[in-house]
Amino acid sequence: MKLSTHQLLNLISLTILIIGILSNFLVITENGGRMPVYTEKYSWKSNSHFTYTNESEVAYHFLTDQYKLHGSKIYSLGDILMTLGFFAVTIGNITLMIRLLKREEW
Repeated sequence: MKLSTHQLLNLISLTILIIGILSNFLVITENGGRMPVYTEKYSWKSNSHFTYTNESEVAYHFLTDQYKLHGSKIYSLGDILMTLGFFAVTIGNITLMIRLLKREEW
Protein backbone atom coordinates (compact mmCIF):
# COMPACT_ATOMS: atom_id res chain seq x y z
CA MET A 1 0.00 0.00 0.00
CA LYS A 2 1.44 3.32 -1.07
CA LEU A 3 0.56 6.43 0.92
CA SER A 4 0.02 9.80 -0.69
CA THR A 5 2.10 12.73 0.52
CA HIS A 6 -0.91 14.09 2.42
CA GLN A 7 -1.57 10.73 4.09
CA LEU A 8 2.07 10.38 5.09
CA LEU A 9 2.21 13.90 6.56
CA ASN A 10 -1.09 13.31 8.35
CA LEU A 11 0.26 10.05 9.81
CA ILE A 12 3.43 11.79 11.02
CA SER A 13 1.38 14.66 12.50
CA LEU A 14 -0.95 12.26 14.32
CA THR A 15 2.05 10.31 15.61
CA ILE A 16 3.55 13.52 17.07
CA LEU A 17 0.19 14.37 18.66
CA ILE A 18 -0.16 10.90 20.20
CA ILE A 19 3.43 10.94 21.51
CA GLY A 20 2.64 14.26 23.22
CA ILE A 21 -0.51 12.84 24.81
CA LEU A 22 1.31 9.72 25.98
CA SER A 23 4.22 11.80 27.36
CA ASN A 24 1.88 13.83 29.55
CA PHE A 25 -0.03 10.70 30.57
CA LEU A 26 3.21 8.96 31.58
CA VAL A 27 4.61 11.80 33.68
CA ILE A 28 1.26 12.43 35.39
CA THR A 29 0.71 8.74 36.11
CA GLU A 30 4.22 8.25 37.48
CA ASN A 31 3.95 11.29 39.78
CA GLY A 32 0.83 10.46 41.73
CA GLY A 33 -1.74 11.71 39.24
CA ARG A 34 -0.52 15.32 39.12
CA MET A 35 1.74 17.15 36.68
CA PRO A 36 5.01 18.31 38.26
CA VAL A 37 5.97 21.93 37.53
CA TYR A 38 9.66 22.83 37.78
CA THR A 39 10.09 26.25 39.31
CA GLU A 40 12.33 27.98 41.80
CA LYS A 41 10.23 31.14 42.06
CA TYR A 42 7.13 29.89 43.84
CA SER A 43 5.54 26.82 45.35
CA TRP A 44 1.94 25.72 45.05
CA LYS A 45 -0.21 22.62 44.93
CA SER A 46 -3.47 21.92 43.21
CA ASN A 47 -5.49 18.86 42.30
CA SER A 48 -3.70 18.70 38.96
CA HIS A 49 -0.18 20.17 39.54
CA PHE A 50 2.59 20.47 42.12
CA THR A 51 5.93 22.27 42.10
CA TYR A 52 9.42 20.88 42.63
CA THR A 53 12.93 22.30 42.57
CA ASN A 54 15.14 19.19 42.39
CA GLU A 55 15.12 16.67 39.52
CA SER A 56 15.37 13.76 41.96
CA GLU A 57 11.97 14.66 43.47
CA VAL A 58 10.03 13.48 40.41
CA ALA A 59 9.88 10.70 37.85
CA TYR A 60 10.60 11.62 34.23
CA HIS A 61 11.87 15.12 34.97
CA PHE A 62 12.42 15.88 31.26
CA LEU A 63 8.67 15.42 30.61
CA THR A 64 7.45 17.78 33.34
CA ASP A 65 6.18 21.35 32.95
CA GLN A 66 9.50 23.21 32.82
CA TYR A 67 9.87 24.89 29.44
CA LYS A 68 9.08 28.61 29.45
CA LEU A 69 8.20 29.66 25.92
CA HIS A 70 6.52 33.02 26.38
CA GLY A 71 5.30 35.13 29.26
CA SER A 72 4.89 33.29 32.51
CA LYS A 73 3.47 30.10 30.95
CA ILE A 74 5.38 26.89 31.58
CA TYR A 75 4.92 23.93 29.25
CA SER A 76 5.91 20.27 29.15
CA LEU A 77 7.48 18.50 26.20
CA GLY A 78 4.14 16.70 25.80
CA ASP A 79 2.28 20.03 25.60
CA ILE A 80 4.64 21.22 22.87
CA LEU A 81 4.34 17.99 20.87
CA MET A 82 0.53 17.94 21.20
CA THR A 83 0.30 21.53 19.97
CA LEU A 84 2.63 20.92 17.02
CA GLY A 85 0.82 17.70 16.07
CA PHE A 86 -2.62 19.30 16.36
CA PHE A 87 -1.69 22.29 14.21
CA ALA A 88 0.05 20.12 11.62
CA VAL A 89 -3.01 17.85 11.30
CA THR A 90 -5.35 20.83 11.12
CA ILE A 91 -3.31 22.77 8.55
CA GLY A 92 -2.77 19.63 6.48
CA ASN A 93 -6.47 18.86 6.37
CA ILE A 94 -7.45 22.45 5.59
CA THR A 95 -4.91 22.47 2.75
CA LEU A 96 -6.33 19.20 1.41
CA MET A 97 -9.88 20.56 1.63
CA ILE A 98 -8.90 23.70 -0.30
CA ARG A 99 -7.22 21.61 -3.01
CA LEU A 100 -10.29 19.39 -3.31
CA LEU A 101 -12.64 22.37 -3.46
CA LYS A 102 -10.56 23.94 -6.24
CA ARG A 103 -11.11 20.81 -8.33
CA GLU A 104 -14.90 21.16 -8.07
CA GLU A 105 -16.87 23.19 -10.58
CA TRP A 106 -19.09 25.72 -8.80
